[in-house]
This record gives sequence, C-alpha cells and structure tokens, in this order.
Amino acid sequence: MKLKYLIAALGLTACAASQATILNSSNTGGSELFLSVWEQGATTPDQSFTIDLGITESAFLAGDTVGATLATLTGSTDSVWNSMLTTSTPSALQWAVLAGNTLGQPSVLGTVQVGQEGTLSTATTTNGFQSNTTVALTQIDTFLAAVNTTGTHGTATNGESLNPVGDNAYFQGLNLSSLNGKSWLNSNAIGATAEVVDLSKTVGRPTPATSALTVLPGTLSFSQQGGSYVLSYNVSAVPEPTGSTMVLAGLGIMGFVATRRRKQ
Repeated sequence: MKLKYLIAALGLTACAASQATILNSSNTGGSELFLSVWEQGATTPDQSFTIDLGITESAFLAGDTVGATLATLTGSTDSVWNSMLTTSTPSALQWAVLAGNTLGQPSVLGTVQVGQEGTLSTATTTNGFQSNTTVALTQIDTFLAAVNTTGTHGTATNGESLNPVGDNAYFQGLNLSSLNGKSWLNSNAIGATAEVVDLSKTVGRPTPATSALTVLPGTLSFSQQGGSYVLSYNVSAVPEPTGSTMVLAGLGIMGFVATRRRKQ
C-alpha cells in the first residue's frame, strides 16, 4: 500500500513540474494558448494580465475545446486578476489569445477582429507569410519566456502574470504590421467576439515558399458575465431538421410515390 502512495506522490510531483510554466512553441503540441488583457493609452501607467489556458495549439486545432469555457476570471477569488481590475481603466482594456508551434510545419494561432479574416484569407501566399510567421513565433516565445520569469505559476490554477508597461512581460498586441500587405489586428475590446486564424509556414519548399492561412470555424469571446470575466470558444451548430419539417418531407415523398403508382 505504501508503494501505491509513493507512486501517486511522484505522479503529482511530475504534474506540478509540467504546470510550472507556460509551454512555449518548441514543446510537443506547440505552445499553450494564453490570454492577455492589457491597457492601451490609459490615464494610469499601462499594464497587462496574462493567463495560461492550459491547452496546446495542437489540441485546440483538434477541436478538444469546442463549446468550452477556457477561462473564468473572478475578481473576488483571483488576486492577480483583481489587481488588474482595480488599477485599470476599463475602457482602455484590450484582449487577445495566441499560441505558436515551431515543430513540423511551424504555425501561429491567434485572434483577429471580426470582419478582417476575409481580407486575410485572400492574401497572396508568398514569402510574406513566411517572414511574418517567423517574426510572430519569435515574439511569442520571447514574451512567454518573460512571463514565465515574472508570473505566478502554481499547480492549483494555471499561471498568471501582471506586468507594467516597459517590462518584457508586458503585452500590447502582436506586432505584425503587415501580413502580405494585410494588417493583422489581433486586439479586441472587452465584450467583443473574435475570429481565430491559423497561419502555417510550409517548410522544405522552393522559393517562393507557400503557406496557408486557415480561418477556424469557431469564435472566441471574452466578456463580463455577472461578477466574472469569461473566455469561451464556440462553433455554430448545424441546425437539425425540426419534427414538422421531417413530417412534411415524409408526406411529400409518400405523395410522390402515390402519384407514380396511379400513372403506372
């Protein structure tokens, strides 16, 4: 029996170690998704809040979180988030979700303002994608390294970090000024819904190398719900036919069969 307890303790220790930091893009499955909320142009010194969502980019793309609540931040029980709320200018807050993967075909997953994803998806797939993907992956890993150094990363909850402007762990949007000539604005106001895109960099191809930008079927939303702020990922369900529709369809088929029999 003691051996069983020892094995269990070792398992918990391993889990604690794995959750100590936000995984970066070089990990199997890519980096873990992270949510950043930041002030931009506030009257008080700008700051940003970052939380590890605990799911890798690969798992997210596989659809493991469809319809799921990815984070619930409550001021009364979350001291780091409460500090952000009480010292921020609400109207200046912006949010974004990002992740990266340097393994296999390198890729960047991120939020895009609704209405902009159509423009991005029609961009010409040339080396512009390649260079921007590389820049984005470098920025993501540099930022995560800074957050992992300064943030609180316990085992009870996913890691959180609160950092002032000027700190390397301060976040203010992904600095992709141009994506093949198309601006990528990944910041969103609190309460807004965002599209999610995956930019994949194809490796081992002749120049100009090709890449693909995929607009995912689901949307991310981050909004205040009662005393909490909730991040969720939703995909519109395909409506199932109603009972009356199916009955009418059945009657139509029966009528068609009866008409054919009379003619024969």
